[in-house]
Amino acid sequence: MPSETDKQVGATVPAGPGDAAGPGDAAGREAARHPVAASEVGEAPVLLAAAGVTREFRIGETRIEVLRGVDLGLREGEILAVLGASGAGKSTLLHCLGGLDRPDAGSVRFRGQEIFSLAERELSRFRNRNMGFVFQFHHLMPEFTAEENVMMPGLVARQAPEAARRRARELLAEVGLVDRAEHKPDELSGGEQQRVAVARSLFAAPALVLADEPTGNLDPATARGLHDLMYALARRHRQSWIVVTHNSELAALADTRVWLVDGVLRREGPAGGAGGRAGERAGDISG
Repeated sequence: MPSETDKQVGATVPAGPGDAAGPGDAAGREAARHPVAASEVGEAPVLLAAAGVTREFRIGETRIEVLRGVDLGLREGEILAVLGASGAGKSTLLHCLGGLDRPDAGSVRFRGQEIFSLAERELSRFRNRNMGFVFQFHHLMPEFTAEENVMMPGLVARQAPEAARRRARELLAEVGLVDRAEHKPDELSGGEQQRVAVARSLFAAPALVLADEPTGNLDPATARGLHDLMYALARRHRQSWIVVTHNSELAALADTRVWLVDGVLRREGPAGGAGGRAGERAGDISG
């Protein structure tokens, strides 16, 4: 009999402990020529495993259940897209998986380690070493250049400034913006700002990147270019990504798609189809 962990969305967890056109798109196309094969992802070890994750909020006397027992398995090198309606709880889920918010119940394990067993300071260090984050708004510091924004995680970690600067230049080259390194955010387009944010998220070479509607403020063509670039970078560096998006066309580029509906993850959208029966919980479908 398979355990509940064996039935998680995504990986089967073993039992036991930019703009639409530009340099960034060329980099993405080049990386996409050397993708991680689906068979490689399927055989890779599990990176992140969530079980029974719940989260609720109270507004006065009203209790709002946002997550109602989310189960998830993500393998090394896998790209997982999470879709769902506005207000479904996708951002809340991403924050819990990334250790930015503590769930009310359940567990989140990263390479077997329960991340919420860590004290706040240890958890912060753990995130900085192992995870990168990209949000809908770029959150670049306006007084600093693109290069300085990308190198900021290194400076916070007390790296030597020149080493941090070299790493930032490498990453800006990867996203096609090395020629914009000395420009401040207000001198960049929306797509360029988000590419800088992506580069910053990769500074520590994290095993996992969590992206919350990273193209939500971009026009469709620029959004597609940024998604292509993000997924190409994930393949090149064999990183795992969890991408929250409303856009099913862009989500189709991922290895795995799941929907957050009524506080749980499902293999198919709320109208059914996409490989399952309407209303069937993904947690009840073998990975």
